[in-house]
Amino acid sequence: YLRHPSVIESLSQVNHIVFDKTGTLTQSKKLQVQYQGKLLQGQQKLLVASLLAQSTHPLSMAVFNYLKPEDVIPVQHFKNVQGQGIEGWINETYIKIGSDSFVKHTRSDNHLGSNVSIRIDNEYIGTFTVSNLYRLGFQNLMQSFQGQYSLSILSGDNDAEAKHLKQVLPNSELLFHQTPEEKLEYIRHLQQIRKKKVLMIGDGLNDAGALKQSDVGLALTEEANNFTPAADGIFDASQFARLDKFINFSKSGRKIILTSFIVSIAYNIAGLYFAVQGVLAPVIAAVLMPASSISIILLTFGLTEIKA
Repeated sequence: YLRHPSVIESLSQVNHIVFDKTGTLTQSKKLQVQYQGKLLQGQQKLLVASLLAQSTHPLSMAVFNYLKPEDVIPVQHFKNVQGQGIEGWINETYIKIGSDSFVKHTRSDNHLGSNVSIRIDNEYIGTFTVSNLYRLGFQNLMQSFQGQYSLSILSGDNDAEAKHLKQVLPNSELLFHQTPEEKLEYIRHLQQIRKKKVLMIGDGLNDAGALKQSDVGLALTEEANNFTPAADGIFDASQFARLDKFINFSKSGRKIILTSFIVSIAYNIAGLYFAVQGVLAPVIAAVLMPASSISIILLTFGLTEIKA
């Protein structure tokens, strides 16, 4: 779903693609979760699940689904710190959930996946490790892009996936531990210093600023009713493997318009030649003029259908 038709033209001029990792390249509903720490049960489990229920971040949703609470309770003073985590009060108990730097004020050394740490009041409880499962068609899509565009991957998580991503994308830039502000600055750097036309593809959560700054921002979503005001378009996650075809189709649209202009100009030059020769009767000229418009519409529609 595109915000306006001009997005198609901007998309056809893109020469650098930037991907967010978590929730974009990885499946937010099929993440593997492991827990290490104090046993979560009863009231503590309910408190953690209730706070997680307030967040739509893929890692929060993965841990919430892992806990499988029967119910949740209201949260007071809920706060979402972009790129860091969430916090709030439930029945006079303070809960903080998010990255290690946000919860424990230390950077993670874990290379197995992304960490979601928990603090209840002033006590550190434990950490969930969330391992990524990449979307269907991920490798083929990246291979098709590498010959046409320069690529970058930005992630707010640790570099646990760096080795795997370097194998799939050997000539790409991989940046980890990125805050929303750093993602935004990276897009500006590509545009202003490297003079790139940038397509940013993210989930619309911690990369809203980067999506808005880029020449074209597409939000990938598994929920069709998600509202992403910062993006120029919303892309159904089930169609992720066809993203290259969608971009190529946008480029075809530009070529079709140029072809239509050329045909229209040639048609009118030919008509003008016969008109100045005095060969065309006024009635025939009157018929051929609207026929020109009709033929261009049919040509444009026909070529679009063929490309589609």
